[in-house]
Amino acid sequence: MRLASEMSYEGRLRMANMGRKHGTSVYTLMKKANISLEDFSKTMGYSARDTWNVIEGKVIVPPTEFNKIAEVLGTTRKALLDYSPSETIPELQYMKKIENPENLDLILDLMDEYVECREVL
Repeated sequence: MRLASEMSYEGRLRMANMGRKHGTSVYTLMKKANISLEDFSKTMGYSARDTWNVIEGKVIVPPTEFNKIAEVLGTTRKALLDYSPSETIPELQYMKKIENPENLDLILDLMDEYVECREVL
C-alpha cells in the first residue's frame, strides 16, 4: 500500500472525495436512524472529535471499521459504502454555491490542511 504522500494529486483527490462521501453517508444514516453523535461515538468507542473527523472525511476509515459502523447504523457494509446521500454536512452547507466541483475539492483540501496545521501549533 502506498502512502498518500506518494500518490498523484488526482489519487489524493479521489481518496479525499471518497472519505467525504462516506462521511456524509455515515452522518445521513445516523440522522435517519435517529442516532445522536454522542450515542454513535460511545458505541463506536470514538471521541466526538473522532466521529466528526469521520463525518467530515478527514480520516480514512479502515475497512474493518465499516463493518462495525454499518452494524451500528442498522445497515450492511455494502449498503453503507454504496449509499449516495443527497445532502452535505451541515457545517459545509455554504459550499453548495461553488459551481465547479474541482474548486470545491481544492477548497476543502486547503481547509483540512489549515486545520491540521493549527492543531499542531
